[in-house]
Amino acid sequence: MGEELGASEVEMLSAFVTGFETACRVGYGLGEAVTARGWHGTGVFGRLGAAAAAAALLKLDTEATLHALGAAATQTSGLTASFGTMAKPFHAGKAAMDGVLAGQLAAGGFHATVDLLEPAGGLERAVLQDGSVHIKPADFSGWEILNNSFKPYAACHLTHPAVDAGRQIGKSGFDPTGVRAVRAHVGELAKQITGGKSGAPESALEGKFDLKFCVALALHGHNLSAADFREPLRHDAGVFETARKVTVEAKPDLTFTSARLEVELDNGRIVTADIPVAKGHPGNPMTWNDMRDKFKGLVESRLGKRSNSLFEQLREFGNGKALAAIRAVSRAA
Repeated sequence: MGEELGASEVEMLSAFVTGFETACRVGYGLGEAVTARGWHGTGVFGRLGAAAAAAALLKLDTEATLHALGAAATQTSGLTASFGTMAKPFHAGKAAMDGVLAGQLAAGGFHATVDLLEPAGGLERAVLQDGSVHIKPADFSGWEILNNSFKPYAACHLTHPAVDAGRQIGKSGFDPTGVRAVRAHVGELAKQITGGKSGAPESALEGKFDLKFCVALALHGHNLSAADFREPLRHDAGVFETARKVTVEAKPDLTFTSARLEVELDNGRIVTADIPVAKGHPGNPMTWNDMRDKFKGLVESRLGKRSNSLFEQLREFGNGKALAAIRAVSRAA
């Protein structure tokens, strides 16, 4: 959209930050509440962020921006029941598409209900319903974008603390074939969304939302890259056998960023790991090298040696020269 409008890199970044901050302010404190009620937060709040970003790029005035946000809010969708299928990432793409459309419609004079985002407004009544939590008045002091998490693993974010614990134990030199039982203690939301799976996923996408399977991968020394969820590994009998021994229990003292793992071995010894803050969280951030490795793991099969160049160009986005270089590398792919 920015390219189509002839926006500069700085204007694009500014619009992105505007959208990010808007989505965070509306969704502040509501992520777990909407997820517990079956909504995917990206589908709810991502649309609003995309609409705010579009409004910034289109330079809409206050009234038109309100209509853009209203048009985005009324398109709210995305169900957690779709997790583990292609529909889950589709939520993110559709949210972006609908937000852009909402901005374009508002630029053309489209009118929507403008108070849907108010506390006790239409959006809150629809997605939360019971009135136990509310959209808070927006406070734009500080920068939420500085508190963003990055995902080191190609799995649902709620699995990451337990995966960190599994990898920590997996690196300790123990033999995963000598495991008698694995007890994963996690937060309530992690148990609800990822803990009730079978441990024997039938697809790579399903495996990414199966905490038992993810913990087993970690205990067997895998990095949980995208490649670790592809067909060959899904038929690794050892991983499946370990996953079968994992039980998941929610603990009130744990959050979506923390987990405890207890691995009981055949000889009776118990190995434990306690993760207070998962890797990638602002309290335990990934390094630039970590992010480069994650990026290369996703694009190197397509771009080869150009992966490093693209990463560096993306890192420098905003200097006025990066966009052309990014286009050149991407088109060459």
